[in-house]
Amino acid sequence: MAPSTLSGVQAAIADAREKIAGGDGILPTAVELKGPELLAALVSFLRRYVIFANPHQAVAIALWIVHSHAIDAAEVSPRLHIRSPERRCGKSRLMDILDLLVAAPLTVMNVTEAALFRTIAESPRTLLHDEVDAVFGQKAPEHEGLRALINAGHQRGRTVARMVPKGRGFETREFPSFAATALAGIGDLPHTVADRAIAIRLERKLRSEPVERFRRRVVAPEAEKLAEQLALWAVGAVKVLGDAWPDLPEELDDRAADGWEPLLAIADLAGGPWPERARAAALALNGAGHEVDDDGIALQLLSSVRDVFIAKEETHGLWTKDELLPGLLAMDDAPWGAWNKGKGLSAHQLGKHLRQYEGVLPQTVHKGDRHLKGYLVRDLGPHWERYLNGPRPPVPGFSTCEGATPCDTRESGRFDNVRPPLPARSENGQDPLPDNGSHVRTDENAEQEAEAETEVELDLAERCADCGSTDVYLHRHDDGAALCRPCVHTLTDQKENR
Repeated sequence: MAPSTLSGVQAAIADAREKIAGGDGILPTAVELKGPELLAALVSFLRRYVIFANPHQAVAIALWIVHSHAIDAAEVSPRLHIRSPERRCGKSRLMDILDLLVAAPLTVMNVTEAALFRTIAESPRTLLHDEVDAVFGQKAPEHEGLRALINAGHQRGRTVARMVPKGRGFETREFPSFAATALAGIGDLPHTVADRAIAIRLERKLRSEPVERFRRRVVAPEAEKLAEQLALWAVGAVKVLGDAWPDLPEELDDRAADGWEPLLAIADLAGGPWPERARAAALALNGAGHEVDDDGIALQLLSSVRDVFIAKEETHGLWTKDELLPGLLAMDDAPWGAWNKGKGLSAHQLGKHLRQYEGVLPQTVHKGDRHLKGYLVRDLGPHWERYLNGPRPPVPGFSTCEGATPCDTRESGRFDNVRPPLPARSENGQDPLPDNGSHVRTDENAEQEAEAETEVELDLAERCADCGSTDVYLHRHDDGAALCRPCVHTLTDQKENR
């Protein structure tokens, strides 16, 4: 496609490609010096406008954006699946940002199979398919042809064969299907598509999580400069990337390893902290793309669970079988008692729908001398605030043991309370209220804590001892090792399940 037919951003990318098209395809200075800075700039740009559930997501997306420019070096192109449990979680905003940064974007919604493979055959494009739940959702009509095309486009050399007119008859023609593809929507993808995808699960942002307001005409000039630098770096690195054989984490299965290979090659070539960050992202995001329903049941169940906690005035946790399920089944205005032909919602079904919300999993709930599986306010509370309006439990507690008080894990080394409580808000949505009396926040306290966090971040400049991340606040363990929050959560869950 001629540069004149492209947007200003993509015209700059096309010009950058033309500048080096006559050379040998290698720009050592750009490859050696620009990679780490470009990836850091990409991550920073993404995080200005989108709230991510964890730092690994921004790393994966940044690598995938570079991959779209250097796709000539790849044999496989992983699908990027941007998903969420509900609306208004930032999916379309992220697609808008990708449209400014990827190579030759083709943004579509509910595209036909014929239009898609003919467009890809004309010139290399990066497919950005928003509202994909309208195509692959449970209530959507079947789109087997489109599904097959998206699956085929995962690997170079795969084609789709169609009959096309020739003279007075027809002939068979094979259309290339290989293209970098991002899919955004509520819920899950068909298993055959999800198996080829890197899942980015977004959550609705809190009021305490501000992002910059996105205005395309304001953002586009900055994105144009960044995209041009990406094109220069990526096109200059294509030959090196094509010959690369990056080390693949053994924990990845064959399909996941194929998808991550081109992204890891980019990270290795960039150098700096990116090889470690890329592999940490691959391990953290692998297997994160399944088991999301798109029929609203999970949100209704999340609301009902909150109502049970409020009715029981519970501030810590409820046992699944002895407390939470009986409370749900007793609700006259909810459908849970009618499930399973009148037998009621099961513990397995409860867990299946709740675990689509990040971190909501059955935990050991300690009450007196009884220790049974259940659900904790510390896990549910953030999602009540993200997705539900109305009151939260009166005194939200976030410790894993009854009677335990919030502690500073930086000093004590304890990991029984690693998720910071979200302060309840007053009716005007501004003033935080005290939670359980041991964690009262004032403006002065907030300033002191902010200063303390800044000092800790500077002191803990090393990477997480487990995953290598440096993008998040680090907790100091009692053995002197620094761990990021996701790794602390994993350690906590392991301790509780022993």
